[in-house]
Amino acid sequence: MVARFVKQCALLSLPIAAGLAGYVAWNRAYIPAPRLTGNVALNEQIHRVAELPSGRIQVLALGSSMTLNNLASGPVVEHFKTLEMINAGAWGMGAFETALLGPELVEHLDPSTVIMVTNLMDFIPGTPLNEKEVAAIREHLAHGGSFWDYFTFWDAPWFLRQMGLNRIRFTDPGNYEYLGFDTHGAATLEVPQDRIFPLRFNKPPPKPEELEENIYAAFASFSAWLRERDTDLIVLLSPYRKGLQDAELERMNAAHALRLKKILDASGHRMVNGNERLWPDSVFNDSSHLDRAGAEQFTRWALDRLP
Repeated sequence: MVARFVKQCALLSLPIAAGLAGYVAWNRAYIPAPRLTGNVALNEQIHRVAELPSGRIQVLALGSSMTLNNLASGPVVEHFKTLEMINAGAWGMGAFETALLGPELVEHLDPSTVIMVTNLMDFIPGTPLNEKEVAAIREHLAHGGSFWDYFTFWDAPWFLRQMGLNRIRFTDPGNYEYLGFDTHGAATLEVPQDRIFPLRFNKPPPKPEELEENIYAAFASFSAWLRERDTDLIVLLSPYRKGLQDAELERMNAAHALRLKKILDASGHRMVNGNERLWPDSVFNDSSHLDRAGAEQFTRWALDRLP
């Protein structure tokens, strides 16, 4: 009796299983990376890096969406005269989260130079990242990714929802969550004027009291760790759009830049401050994310000014 019931359940579920299999097969180009962390963009970057050959590269870019969206690959490749460049930036990866994850990617790829594009937003808490998630990332990088990782971190509704969202994320640079990585892993934005979200375009920078001491400490620790490995760190301070600039922001940016420079100088690293000039609103998609042309201009301008 039980065997007959189980057989009937299996037969009745076949159309559902076949339908899901067909849906996944049809949308295989949009299959999300395994859910290693709660950060979708980070999962995609880690999965992409895990499938690349490990070993020494010349340039590794780390950080938040400032690195993902505002660092154009072309000028980096031209400046360093190498194709060995990987951008592993992801939304929500503030300076604290980057310092927590950075050693795993540096150990895996062994770059001679690390680039971090950052601004004030990276010194307030980002998307939470814990040691368990870092351990999952370490394991994923170590074995090059696996089909079985989907079952280790399985969540069927999440998987199907992300697959649907990735149809847009992977193909539409006019979407703020664009994850259509170029050859090196950057995803420069190109949001049309009529799709620019006013709340994002006018979003002010954080207040001085929102910047956290433990984040500066984590950044300093990562900076010193890189020097111990004889790895150079280049920090590019990404600007806010001209229309948001006022005396208060100018003072805040100057104090922040001075503090970072002292940290970097202590380890013999380099920094270029993008706030040394005003950047027109026309090259921004919101208050701090540049469009494709703006990212090209900013990256080339900053690298040309490396001390």
